[in-house]
Parts: sequence; structure tokens; C-alpha cells
Amino acid sequence: MAPRHTLQPLRNGRSWKGQAEELFVEVRALYLASRDPRTPLLARLVAVFVVSYLASPIQLIPNWVPVIGYLDDLLVSLAGLRLMRRLIPPERMNEFLALARKADTRPDLFPNAALALAIVGLCGLLMALVVWGIIRFVRD
Repeated sequence: MAPRHTLQPLRNGRSWKGQAEELFVEVRALYLASRDPRTPLLARLVAVFVVSYLASPIQLIPNWVPVIGYLDDLLVSLAGLRLMRRLIPPERMNEFLALARKADTRPDLFPNAALALAIVGLCGLLMALVVWGIIRFVRD
């Protein structure tokens, strides 16, 4: 049997996971930058545009279109991140990156899972009550 090939580290020595973590840190730093009053207004407007485009139901390519529906979201997000990165002065961006790296990046999974389980359980209970009510209504 042939050995399974796994994702190998890229040429620069960083794995996919390392690059994803670095992107997460950069997004957190840009979030911090967008909330800081010292950040240029144009960079903050770009952040507002990107977030409003992603949250808006009206988009260039609807998300229900397979593959390319989410591709425009990805392209707008990446272009917005790069543009914000260029608009923020490097010394200030380094400060935001340092703050983002200091923050705890490991979320506590249990409270989120417990909350999700409680919500799913309540929705299931509500659905059971609705079905029971419909059955009782039909029988009477």
C-alpha cells in the first residue's frame, strides 16, 4: 500500500496551520486597528465596507451559486485586508500585531459546546411540542 501524502510545510517553512494562525492574528490586529481612533479614517471605512458587504444579503454574486458565490466574498475579504494593511502606518500596525499576538488565541471549547447543546436541545423540545400539538389538533 502506498504511503499517504500529507500537507507538507511550504517553501518558507510554515505549514498551512501556521499560516492560518498567522492570518487569524492579522485579522485580530486589523480588528483592533479598526477600533483605534489613531487609525486613518480611510482604513476604518474600508473595514466597514468589507464587513457590510459580507453581512449584506445583496451581493455581486449570490452565495447560493455553487463555488463562485463564496469566491467573491473571499476576494473582497482578502482585498480589504490588504488595503487596510497598506493604509495603516507600519509602526502602528506592528503595535496592533503585538497586541493581537499577546491575546489568548485558544478559545475555551466547553462553554461554546455546552451552549450549542442547550440550544439544540431546546429547539428539539420545541419541535416535539409543535408536533405533539399538531397531532392533538388533528385527532380532536
